[in-house]
Amino acid sequence: MGRLFDKYGPRAVITPGTVLVVIGYGLYAMYGIDTALWIMVVTHIVMMLGIGMVLASVQTNTLNALPKQFYPDGIAITQTSQQVSGAIGIAVMVSLFSAKQNGYLTDVANDLPAAAASGSSLVFKMSLIFAIVNVVLSLFMKKPK
Repeated sequence: MGRLFDKYGPRAVITPGTVLVVIGYGLYAMYGIDTALWIMVVTHIVMMLGIGMVLASVQTNTLNALPKQFYPDGIAITQTSQQVSGAIGIAVMVSLFSAKQNGYLTDVANDLPAAAASGSSLVFKMSLIFAIVNVVLSLFMKKPK
């Protein structure tokens, strides 16, 4: 990925990576209680390939925009923002999951697997929306000068 990034710029790696993340979330959103294990494994592999392409390339692109003396500060800021954003994202998604699952259990008595699938589907659909926004934003990335 590094050579591709260096030769063609961040968009050549980040946009396909975000597309893989969109595909992954789209597949996750379609899961049900009877989804085969091999489908879950393939989906997870697609997701992790996309995330790997995106995270490393975004950090490299961010640091390339800074003078060398600010690299430690840039790393600290990007790592901190990833951690804070991840914590907020998890809290929001768990809240959505719980609300959807509890709403499902109110309507259908004691069907916990289906309720969990319903909550998961909502969370993955919301994540899919954010991932699509990231694809669009990645189209506007430029190589730092």
